Amino acid sequence: MTGTHETALPASTTDGRAASAPLRRIGFDRAKYIDLQSQHIQERRRQIGGKLYLEMGGKLFDDLHASRVLPGFTPDNKIAMLERIKDETEILVCFNAKDLERNKVRADLGITYEDDVLRLVDVFRERGFLVEHVVVTQLEDANHRALAFLEKLERLGLKVARHRVIPGYPHATARIVSEEGFGRNEWSETTRDLVVVTAPGPGSGKLATCLSQVYHDHQRGLASSYAKFETFPIWDLPLEHPVNVAYEAATADLDDINLIDPFHLAAHGEQVGLGAAFAMHLRGAREESGLIAEALRRFGVSRTTRTLILVRVAPPLDAGEIVQHMTQLVDGTLQTRGLSLPSPALAWSELGTAYKIQDTPAFQHPDTSQVDALICSMVASKYVGA
Repeated sequence: MTGTHETALPASTTDGRAASAPLRRIGFDRAKYIDLQSQHIQERRRQIGGKLYLEMGGKLFDDLHASRVLPGFTPDNKIAMLERIKDETEILVCFNAKDLERNKVRADLGITYEDDVLRLVDVFRERGFLVEHVVVTQLEDANHRALAFLEKLERLGLKVARHRVIPGYPHATARIVSEEGFGRNEWSETTRDLVVVTAPGPGSGKLATCLSQVYHDHQRGLASSYAKFETFPIWDLPLEHPVNVAYEAATADLDDINLIDPFHLAAHGEQVGLGAAFAMHLRGAREESGLIAEALRRFGVSRTTRTLILVRVAPPLDAGEIVQHMTQLVDGTLQTRGLSLPSPALAWSELGTAYKIQDTPAFQHPDTSQVDALICSMVASKYVGA
């Protein structure tokens, strides 16, 4: 919740009489944020009905990223908001078993994820929240460190649910939403209608935990749904708004970028950036994706554009024909550079590493058509975000 309002500061005249107080503009009102967000959560619960699993984006405690983005946003803003409704709220903590195996450490606190799970449980309980359940995600029988930690949690009186690795997640939806997917996971029998799902850090499986719980609830005839609470970026503001730019800068260490989903834009006939042609290709419009004029007309070039780089990625064509085509597209001076890239021998392992797709199911069983789509998607997302 951003905006401005004015507040009076005490002042006096030289003869000691009270003077009209000067006004100071406040960019972020913490109290108003807490009030409004609490109301919005309650409204969402009424809209959905039944139990609501609320995934909390970012950290509930020690949210230093958010406090760096917006002066006045304190690191405990979100937990202060939840305290308004803590009598109706239950906290569920999840963590990824693979993070334990990798001995992952929270860089801001310098503690392992095992220690942070225990810390979260203690801090929530100290503030009066109900915390009974812990979920471990992506658990495998060979992960002995995670299994030992689960035994420790159970000795401490916590109820532990084990969620297994689901082959093909998140793409194989038929398997995921079945007894062979979510059905293999254990169910956490929560007791309150608002379940806040949090974790030590990113990649802990909060979304998968929520969806697995919803699946098991519905298998038991219980009404439940999912929603996500996200602090930043603020989608009601343009991506280039100073608040969203500040968020991107504050999370540079996480390699995050602000990005409007290109598939969402494509569904509404819009797109931005150099990834347009790739997105058109992925949507099945392969012939249209080769039409540079159409791509430039619809995506990212305005009348105020002063410099434009045109790149033709295609089978070998006559250079003169390409230059003539580009000259017809752009009203300006075309500076040509003759550039021809030979087709190198395909180094499969280097290809996977370069595009960070080496761990995907499609790459494990090389299928050039699927890998082609993956690479196009990665490139489109990267340049749309840029």
